[in-house]
Amino acid sequence: MHARFVLFHLNLIDRSISCLLTMAAGS
Repeated sequence: MHARFVLFHLNLIDRSISCLLTMAAGS
């Protein structure tokens, strides 16, 4: 259960970083 919780948060962080990088590259 703990591993799943951590993976879930890492996935959210990864998506956030990808979104930020896309915005930075666009501007």
